[in-house]
Order: sequence, then C-alpha cells, then structure tokens
Amino acid sequence: MHALLDGWGPDRGCRRADRPINRNFYDRLRTLDRLRTFLGNADAARVIKADVVRWKQSMQEAGRHISTIRDDLSEMSAVWTWGISNGLLHTAENPFGGVSPRKAPTKKRHVRAFTADEARTILTTSRSETGFLRLLPWVFCLTGARVNEVMQATKEDVTSLNGVAVIRIHDEGLRRSVKNKDSRRAVSIHPGLAAEGFLSYVPSLPAQSPLWPDVLFGQRSTTAGKKLGIWLRGLRIIDPSVSPAHSWRHWFVDACRGVQMPAEVRSALTGHSAKMDESAAYGTAMGSFSGVLGKAMASGPARVS
Repeated sequence: MHALLDGWGPDRGCRRADRPINRNFYDRLRTLDRLRTFLGNADAARVIKADVVRWKQSMQEAGRHISTIRDDLSEMSAVWTWGISNGLLHTAENPFGGVSPRKAPTKKRHVRAFTADEARTILTTSRSETGFLRLLPWVFCLTGARVNEVMQATKEDVTSLNGVAVIRIHDEGLRRSVKNKDSRRAVSIHPGLAAEGFLSYVPSLPAQSPLWPDVLFGQRSTTAGKKLGIWLRGLRIIDPSVSPAHSWRHWFVDACRGVQMPAEVRSALTGHSAKMDESAAYGTAMGSFSGVLGKAMASGPARVS
C-alpha cells in the first residue's frame, strides 16, 4: 500500500522524506495505515469494494463523524485512482468509488475578533514565552495576515522596500501559495512589532530559515494553529467563535476602522480584494487599535527570548 502512496506523492510535489512532511501526504499516510490495520494486510491489490464498505461501517459504529469518514474514503480513492491510472493496480473499478456516506449539512463557523481584554492578555502574556509563542501573536496583531501567509514566510521575506521594513507575502517558490492575486503584497513592519524585538529576531535566523523554525511538524499553519489554541485555552480564552490566528485578522480590521484608515489602504494591508472590499465582513466595527495596543505596551517591550 505504501508503494501506491509513494508513487502518488511525487506527482503532486510531495514525498515521504519532506521535512516538514506535506500535510496532504501525511493525512493519507495515516489513513492508509488505519486501513491496513483494519484489513490485516498491506496488499492494495486485494482490496475490494466489500472491504471498503466494512471499513466504512466500522468507522460509523465507532462514532466517527461523517465528514471524517468521507475524508478518509476520498483520500484513499484518490490514491487508488492514481494506482489504476499508472498501472500499479490491474482493475477497472476503484473499490472506494460510490461508497462515501451522504455529506452532512454544515453551518459556517462564525469567527469573531478578540475583545480588548483578550488581546491585551495574549500580547502581554506572550512576553514571558519562548519560541514562536513569543512573537507570533504580535505579528498576527500588527499585520492582519492570514496564518498560512505568516507560517510559510522565511527570513528573506522580511526585507526593506524604499527604506521601510516589510514582510513580503507571496507564492514564489516550492509549496507556497496565496489565497488570490490580491493577497500578494508587502506589509510594513509596525513600530510596535519592531519594539517587541522582531527586527532583531529575524537576523538571528540562518539563511533560508522559516520565520518560525520551531514549528516543525506537518503543515506549519495547521500545527501553529493547534498549538496556539492549546495556549489560548491555558489563558482561559475558550470561546468556540475565537480562532487562534484568524481572530487577529478580524481585530486588525476593527483597529483599522478605529483609526479611520481608508478602505483601500486597509485592503492593501490585509490582502483583501480592493474591488469587493471583502474586509467589510470582518470585525465588529468597534475595535480600538491605539487603546488596546497602548495598554498592552504600557509596561514596555520585553527582550525576545
């Protein structure tokens, strides 16, 4: 079975040896191992539709969510399709085809901005942390960037344009992406972020290093989000409508409104579509950038650990 996955991966630009391992490859590797354990053998050629149906039923009986079951079956279906198309599996029928349960109706999760108290707690507490927890909340707070944009950045993306320190957000290079063409931008480094030590931290990294080298496993944005979520729960910030990273994006838009920043400038900073002004759907229109930031910095910046 692993031979199928090891063939499927390079066709999509990922390999088992990648570090950090590609998230799509890792997810399929875990699912494949669960399937192999259930069947009791590792021979992909022996898998028939009846086996797949039994596996689905076992997951249903175990109480796994419909969306999880659908994801598992879809992942394996893609790998088997690749195996059939590339001559590794000599069958005309994909055993995973048509087996997925019907998709459950879902409601879009509402994400809100951090409150002033939550923002103050996060920013001040981060000063006693080490690793990515020390500066990452400040970067989210003072750039409004998406989590993937920040987590895929490297040392070289923090540069100077016309004498102004910026972080470049782009999709140049292997396994980098942006949401759309408007997302490509350069965001100036806020004086508050510089005061926290960001511009002295970046030069300490080796060449070509990710900005957050201690986030090692899987897709960096997912791993960082999970670790931030655990950290926030430790701070008693447990509202399900809070996103560890995206709530900062809402907060940033609120803050821009609070200082009456023109919508065009706000969209340029956040990477929203200027034509549609997508940021109109963000925040609560009640944020106060100077108030929250001022209180958070009242005790003065701390040295980066």
